[in-house]
Amino acid sequence: MAIDKIILLTKKRWALPVLAVLAEGFHPRAYPLAQQLGGSRAAITQAILYLTELGLLTRHAGHGHPLRPELALTDKAKILAPAAVLAWRRMQENKILIPIYLQRWAFPVLACAVAPTKYAELRRGLPVTDRALSMSLKSLTQVNLLHREIDTQQYPPASYYRATPLGRRIVAPFEHV
Repeated sequence: MAIDKIILLTKKRWALPVLAVLAEGFHPRAYPLAQQLGGSRAAITQAILYLTELGLLTRHAGHGHPLRPELALTDKAKILAPAAVLAWRRMQENKILIPIYLQRWAFPVLACAVAPTKYAELRRGLPVTDRALSMSLKSLTQVNLLHREIDTQQYPPASYYRATPLGRRIVAPFEHV
């Protein structure tokens, strides 16, 4: 999957988990989704509106109250849904990783670092600030989703970032979408 699509899907913190939970058949309203995911109702509503803007969700005609509509996945979303569900399930296997997964740039950085990548290459490949990239790299390294290697054979020494097997396992569902 192109990195720009991953960036779009992770622009809102709860967008990918909402897509995954709806694809699994959970109740298609904001309040039950917020309870299921542990996010605020406002944040889940923003994610739902964002997914609707992307054309991944639509109101389920004839169902629900006009002020609390039920949602349905579009055909476009049904293509992405299996990958979102698999990635979300893999993150839930280790509850410590969920806050990292929900960070704005963690998933795109992890997707870019499947092969050894320098900081400058990540910075060029992602529309991210230096601070946000540094924070994402630090948090991903701390939870062992990303490995930092320093090549001292060259001058000046260079740092390379590479996804660990667990990190590659989490982003793998999106490689073929």
